[in-house]
Amino acid sequence: MDTVTDFVAAGSFADMAENVIYESLPDYAQLVRTTDLKSNFSNNNFVYVNKKAFDFLWRVNLDTESIIMPNIGNCGEIYYVNKEILPYKHNVLGPNAILVRSQNQNNKFLSVSFLSDDFQKKIKLIVSPNGQTKFNKTELKTLDVIIPSVNEQIKVGTLFDSLDSLITLHQRKYDKLVYVKKALLDKMFPKNGELVPRLRFKGFTETWELCKLGDIGTFKSNGVDKLSKPNEIPVNLLNYMDVYNRRKISNNNASELMQVTAKQSQLIENNILKNDVFFTPTSETPEDIGRVFVIEETLNNTVYSYHLMRYRPNNGVFYPNFPNYSLMTSHVRNQFFISAKGVQRYVVSKVDFEAIENYIPKYTEQAKIGEMFRTIDSLITLHQRKYEKLVNIKKALLQKMFV
Repeated sequence: MDTVTDFVAAGSFADMAENVIYESLPDYAQLVRTTDLKSNFSNNNFVYVNKKAFDFLWRVNLDTESIIMPNIGNCGEIYYVNKEILPYKHNVLGPNAILVRSQNQNNKFLSVSFLSDDFQKKIKLIVSPNGQTKFNKTELKTLDVIIPSVNEQIKVGTLFDSLDSLITLHQRKYDKLVYVKKALLDKMFPKNGELVPRLRFKGFTETWELCKLGDIGTFKSNGVDKLSKPNEIPVNLLNYMDVYNRRKISNNNASELMQVTAKQSQLIENNILKNDVFFTPTSETPEDIGRVFVIEETLNNTVYSYHLMRYRPNNGVFYPNFPNYSLMTSHVRNQFFISAKGVQRYVVSKVDFEAIENYIPKYTEQAKIGEMFRTIDSLITLHQRKYEKLVNIKKALLQKMFV
């Protein structure tokens, strides 16, 4: 490795204070931090420096391909950086990271080899065991890396470069769709005190109706305790995390749920029908109160946990999946925040659930909205799965292609 340097190599603290001033508004160059790299520059709190600081920090100029290694905190993370991934014209590396660059070896290959199990173990050996995890560039220089011929390096580097491009592609598509969904949830449902949303499908002009959930359906808590008891029948149990994660459940995979036993009367009383809505009524944080999930088909031999709240809307009130979205709007979420009571754990009572107000349009408009969000959710899941699959492929190749 020809270059192993960092931000503080530019000079003394006095020199740094005189020559480098951080700016929050765009200037000559961006100060690239590992938090920017970790988020793929999706964060908004960028830092900039002027031309004087850029020239002073010439040792950590990122205008050519480089390998970045955080050396305080997230030790072991590796970032391969080239001009294509940097959003700004001129860039320099910020503090708390080390820049590695080679003139003779393939830098992409080196960045991948640094992620291998062998090299990660070596990094752990030089990381300070006390206090905040850290190491310095002198310690890093003592580590060796096993490398093949340059031609093989190029082949391996190209393979992982293609994988990383696909991983980034699906991550960005996922992030963009999540952002689009959030924006549409904000615009396609009325704000508090309004009767129509700002954005609607063509042909819909009628006002929405504000209803209390308790007036258009029934709530039931006190589901089944997951502790098994003798002389009871085995059943599937819909649990808190199934609802929190919106795990898609059908009769085809209901057997994958937690298995418990229950009385026949409990199975009848706590059954799960098509279009039942489940909420998470408790959480350690108010933000996670009232997570909602609609069941899409009647589940046989399945009951729900006492950690959940079941809501059964009256027939014809909701298009099947509409509550998945209308009950996750800021208007509804704010009511949950206000209703939540507790200190270490927050709880929303059945009475409070019944008092939650929700804006509801005509059934045909609900259907349009519900199907649009269903399509977005399907695309989000698609890109998430592709991303996860590619990450697993990369992990497997890292284990098999390096000594």
